[in-house]
Amino acid sequence: MKKLIALAVLLTAISCGRQPLEDLVLLQRMDALQESTRGKTREQAREILEEFAREHSGAELSVSGAIVAATYIRDNPTNLYFGLNYNPDDHLYLSEIAPPHDGFIRHHRHWASVVKTYPDRQLSFELAIDESTYRRLRPGEVISFTCKIAAVIRGKSVYCIPKIIEPVDRNGSTDDEQ
Repeated sequence: MKKLIALAVLLTAISCGRQPLEDLVLLQRMDALQESTRGKTREQAREILEEFAREHSGAELSVSGAIVAATYIRDNPTNLYFGLNYNPDDHLYLSEIAPPHDGFIRHHRHWASVVKTYPDRQLSFELAIDESTYRRLRPGEVISFTCKIAAVIRGKSVYCIPKIIEPVDRNGSTDDEQ
């Protein structure tokens, strides 16, 4: 019994100390997902997508040097999903894999669309933000943020629930580093 308790304490300490996933690592994993499903049957691709979704839904993500494209209000419910293509039959909806996140994000009202450019593509991050952040963020502002991943759509968009959003100055440092 003591060994089980010690193991539980160790596993808890390890999970609490886990660092957020860096955006470049997520990008590599998204590319690997696309590659691993190429040429597979629909059922095989869905199994691979389910594994990816379960591993990444709710995972913490860290992004630095992203640019605020716009803030907006969404009045209609959003049905988010993990998906590889435009076919709804191939989507794995957030309501299936993470009902708590789905309940929060489906009816969320205030959003920020943030982009980051990489050597081979641009990635969009849609952040579910509170009203004060909505009023504070400005298009063109450079930010860093840590968030929980809610959905990854076609390797182009990542929907997130942010924990921390910090402005980045022209030298690339956040307010905490100054």
